[in-house]
Amino acid sequence: MNIAAAGDDKYNFIIAIAERKLNTEEISNWFTQHTVMFNDYMNKKIAIIGGGNLGTAIAEGLISSGFIHPDHIIIQKEILQH
Repeated sequence: MNIAAAGDDKYNFIIAIAERKLNTEEISNWFTQHTVMFNDYMNKKIAIIGGGNLGTAIAEGLISSGFIHPDHIIIQKEILQH
């Protein structure tokens, strides 16, 4: 998902969550209104070499931003020997 709300709106939303001012339904509704859902026809694919902290963080960022669907990411965790 890609949060498409303005900066102040995102900030206020995050603060409201941190202060436990929103219930689960309100959070879900906000995301429904302020996000761009994955396109079922996305043809992007990406491979990440190295599944450590950095590789995992990159994958999570790509997925949470809506740039790519989780099914279209491959992470190589092990080092292959020649």
